[in-house]
Amino acid sequence: MEIAQIIIAICLVFITITIMVIAFFLIMLIKQLQNLVSKTEGVVDNISRPVNSFVDFLMGFRNGFSFFKKFKQ
Repeated sequence: MEIAQIIIAICLVFITITIMVIAFFLIMLIKQLQNLVSKTEGVVDNISRPVNSFVDFLMGFRNGFSFFKKFKQ
């Protein structure tokens, strides 16, 4: 083998190993993100109920004002 072929083979092996290591860490990161999302899902549900109730209250309040404005005219 020539020196150029040996250098190309070494580079290909190095690139392949680097891609495999990056893929491994990427898979681990995705698993951690999945765990984080599943843990925060319950927290978001607990927060969304009171917020939705408050928004419904405010929307009713706003609709009430528009209802009384019709009587003014």
